[in-house]
Amino acid sequence: MRVSVIPPTYNRGKYLPRAIKSVIAQTHSDWELIVVDDGSSDDTDTVVRQFADPRIRLLRHPTNRGVAAARNTGIAAAQSDLIAFIDSDDVWRPKKLERQLDFLQRHTEVSILFSDVCAHYGDRTVSSFLAHTKVFTALLSRHADETGEYVLSPREMFLCLLVELPIKVPTVIMRRQVIRDAVAFDESFISGEDWDLFLRCSRQSAFGFIAQPLVDVYVLEDATHIRHFVRDKLDLIAARRRILRSLRGDFEGRRAARRGMRWLYLHLYWHAAAQGSRMAAARWAVKGFLETYQLGLLLRAFWVLCPSAMRRFIGDFFRRPA
Repeated sequence: MRVSVIPPTYNRGKYLPRAIKSVIAQTHSDWELIVVDDGSSDDTDTVVRQFADPRIRLLRHPTNRGVAAARNTGIAAAQSDLIAFIDSDDVWRPKKLERQLDFLQRHTEVSILFSDVCAHYGDRTVSSFLAHTKVFTALLSRHADETGEYVLSPREMFLCLLVELPIKVPTVIMRRQVIRDAVAFDESFISGEDWDLFLRCSRQSAFGFIAQPLVDVYVLEDATHIRHFVRDKLDLIAARRRILRSLRGDFEGRRAARRGMRWLYLHLYWHAAAQGSRMAAARWAVKGFLETYQLGLLLRAFWVLCPSAMRRFIGDFFRRPA
């Protein structure tokens, strides 16, 4: 069973060989690798051409168009009905494709399959990304399964994805028809295009999950979602706003969408507070309250604007022994 593997890349010539080598090292060897160079100015072209493997192709955008456009270019050029993704600074473990293809053959109802990951943040390593999810962990707990493999319904994943994203793109393998139905990645997103796509797919597609890290993800300081932090969160909030308008009468879905918006506004609040901008933090909290009706956001706006002496007084008051 052939798999089309798509790594979008932009000025990652330093890291790209490691990702390519991890695909070459797969125990399942029937694949094509479509490297999409999104207008790099480094030696990406030379790096890719050093691999004398007929399964590897290089496509190039003359200008930088963004990761969503690069992935869409790879999808359009793919010659397989199965699409997998790897980012240029990440590493697949050797049996990644083998495990996933076995799963898909046994569960033909699953259209999108992903796994746990081991995440590396500089010198810090998180051995299981799954362990740091709340909604998704609670979802898995409702499925009695000792094999570490799960089939999750569209509705379950839709409600989960409205709140949090448990999916890392380099772990994903998808049936190509699903991407066509979901109109692939939205190129208006600078970041967060993966979350948007999976949300759209979850309206009709079943997901599969393997509770074992099959990929090592390396989060670099200049990652797109870090450089465009505010825009990323605002785009995701706007996507939920659009979904809310389509969920009239679906009280469970509307509640999940507002919960997801609350978390996104909280991230904007924390980001502004960490930068020392208390007024900006308060504005995000108030705006989030007006959209989600979550009183906790309004309380955070009050807290961040309190003089430091008052915050110390309140903190000391609640820490006093009864």
